[in-house]
Amino acid sequence: GIASAANTCDQTVTLADGSTTERRYTANGFTNFSANGNGVLESVLSSMAGKMSYVNGQFTVFAGATQTPSLTITDDELLAPISVSTNSTSGDLYNSVKPIYVDSTQNYVAADAQVYQDTTFLNADTPTGESTANYKKQMEVQLPFTVTATMAQRLGRIALKSQRQTTSITLLTSLKFMRLQPADWVYVTNARLDYSQKVFEVISTNME
Repeated sequence: GIASAANTCDQTVTLADGSTTERRYTANGFTNFSANGNGVLESVLSSMAGKMSYVNGQFTVFAGATQTPSLTITDDELLAPISVSTNSTSGDLYNSVKPIYVDSTQNYVAADAQVYQDTTFLNADTPTGESTANYKKQMEVQLPFTVTATMAQRLGRIALKSQRQTTSITLLTSLKFMRLQPADWVYVTNARLDYSQKVFEVISTNME
């Protein structure tokens, strides 16, 4: 929960120069009681690529980092065929990202971090044989509680890669998996779809 997210944020990462280090995520901002509560929470979560869930009367926070799933859903656990969707929820797929953050070295004014373009994504978006048209699609990520360019770039890459995960599945399984909650990761093994411990993020759960 929240303690685990805090530990993830406190981890030290080495920057591209190979020697400089910084904390993985820090929240650097201020607000007051006239601000919208949802907006404040979203700003704090944006500073750690975070997500928040509310299950059984408790809030749980997840920081943007790899999880190791503890559960595997196999064919033996399924009570109905899996439903698969491969469409993007927004209808748009981006192949580059421009993070906008608050620059601590420039008197805390809004600034653009270096644009990151994923060559693999761009190649996937470019039709075969097409070499003249511009298929670059850039997304912007607002980071009001982030004050360093390096952290903004890290958060921007996470956002870009996250929106390219377009495959979603809906499945009916036993009550054993009701312990899963939104933002947990789970393995799925399915012969028909040729999944072997494929990792999925839980979006929602409900009981039938």
